[in-house]
Amino acid sequence: MYKLDGSTLAAQLNENGLLVSSGKIGNINITSNAIYSGSHSEYNSSSAGFYLGSNGKFGVGTGTSSYITFDGTDVRINAYSLSIGGSSVATQTYATTQADTAAAAAAGTATNYIYYDADYGLVLSQTGTASTGYNMRLTSTGIEMRRMENVYASYGATIVLGQEGGNHISIDSNGFKLLKGTNTLVSYGSTTTFYHGVNGRKAITLDQNYGLRFYDNTSANNTVAQLNGSGLVVSTGYIGGTSGWTITSGKIYSGTVDSGVTNGSVTLSTTDFNRTINNVTRTGLRFAIGSKFGVSNAGDIYASSANLYGGTIGGFTLENGYLTYGSGDTTLCIAPEGAYFDG
Repeated sequence: MYKLDGSTLAAQLNENGLLVSSGKIGNINITSNAIYSGSHSEYNSSSAGFYLGSNGKFGVGTGTSSYITFDGTDVRINAYSLSIGGSSVATQTYATTQADTAAAAAAGTATNYIYYDADYGLVLSQTGTASTGYNMRLTSTGIEMRRMENVYASYGATIVLGQEGGNHISIDSNGFKLLKGTNTLVSYGSTTTFYHGVNGRKAITLDQNYGLRFYDNTSANNTVAQLNGSGLVVSTGYIGGTSGWTITSGKIYSGTVDSGVTNGSVTLSTTDFNRTINNVTRTGLRFAIGSKFGVSNAGDIYASSANLYGGTIGGFTLENGYLTYGSGDTTLCIAPEGAYFDG
């Protein structure tokens, strides 16, 4: 059927039935490729209504809050609740609503609040603000436990217990540390290290390669003693306190290492040293006691007096207060009363 001007009619009634290409039935719109209600002209329109397209796409619902859509591939359902086979299924909208309700209830108590802050992230607060009372922050880097704006614990790639400006513990993939401010006091990892106070200098280390090592309190971190499978090795230190025996590289002594004129000053060394023995400076010494006795690296003995009761001296035999040389009738004897030949 045609209009009088020759154009195609929007609807026809013939032996095949009623054919409608465009128009409206009440609030229902008809186009050449879809039927929809009101302004719901697309399957995912935000207005309430329905849409059924000739391409298979459809949508029905109240807009953006509750709806069912099919885009030709996926079915999407957004609803407060959903019943399948008589069983209720929780939906995201339902869970979100429940969370909002719980948050509102918490806020209503005026002592516990959950909210999002652009500066602080998600905040659980005792007072309703992140700057007062006790609160917890959830940020992109982890979780912070706070009192007012002071962080007492944080959990993320690194866990920190205590305020970072004071005494605290830091834990990460390398181990954990005990710190005072930015200064490490003890660190535990592949090597355990104890430090001298807050100056960053090592005091003790323990690891499987070197055993237990002790360090001097200098920036050079010199090892002064080491205990491992080979035994105890001491390069510097004291025995019997600082007023007792002193250990240095190649020496052990009491009193003064070189001059050592004070009675009782004892030095035993693997290298040569000098000392005044009986008012004469002796060089090349390896052992000395005070200013009265010394032994050189060549075997020379320097002493102020000697009490000898046996042995040999330059080929002479010392025995019973006598020095003897030779044998038989030609034996030379030197005694307190004089020298003579015993024959």
